[in-house]
Amino acid sequence: MADPRVVYIGGTARSGTTVLGLLLGTTPDSLWAGELRHLPRDLSEDRRCTCGQPASRCPFWVEVGERLGGPRGWREARRQAWRDRLGRGVGAASVRAVAAVSGARTVIDTSKRAARAGGLIEAGLDVRLIRLTRDPAVLAARHARHRPRGEQRSASPPGLVLRDVEVAYRWARLARQHPVYVADWDALVANPSHLVSLCAHAGLDHAPLAGSLAHPLHASHVLTANRLRHGPVVLRPDEVQSLSFTWTAAAAMMRLLRRGVG
Repeated sequence: MADPRVVYIGGTARSGTTVLGLLLGTTPDSLWAGELRHLPRDLSEDRRCTCGQPASRCPFWVEVGERLGGPRGWREARRQAWRDRLGRGVGAASVRAVAAVSGARTVIDTSKRAARAGGLIEAGLDVRLIRLTRDPAVLAARHARHRPRGEQRSASPPGLVLRDVEVAYRWARLARQHPVYVADWDALVANPSHLVSLCAHAGLDHAPLAGSLAHPLHASHVLTANRLRHGPVVLRPDEVQSLSFTWTAAAAMMRLLRRGVG
């Protein structure tokens, strides 16, 4: 089997990478697999999958784990990932195992970190990079609502701005060697026609996305993305209305263009 294409989504925590991964995972021959940089940890700790089963009883992850060498292989992969922040061998092996078990041609990885993206590129995979940004004030509000107990890092707008500057710097260095599509989550919500160019960059068919915007979003087999373990994600009504309206307007414009009007 040929190596899969990887659509890699980067950004800061709670910037919308989960929802974007879910959306892109509805495109044909694609699979959103969550944050694969955590896969060795998730398998060794027997995390619960979004299908409701722990990893040790989920047929999908059991087969993926066997391809990665079983429990001993998971532990070694975890140690290797700790030693090598780029995770070249570990990251590529995880992507290939997920693609082989699922049969997907494109694997969508929302691992966020630029270092891991660079490792996947150096491993020889076809990687399409997307960096998702979001307003620091919105991020601060989301961190205040969902911050894990004991989290020490600053969730204030100034702190998040500094963190975003660090992330932007790392991604800017990566962009010198590889094309990066920078997308703003709020701009995508306000004008989802940006999804068309984003999908073109990623090599994905954008047409199925229009039909998935007004329905609950759920991933079959993901070990990260804690919120999905409690059920599907539903976009807020104002987001759905804006997304659906823009797609309807875009479709009407395309019909006019085909008729030679405009």
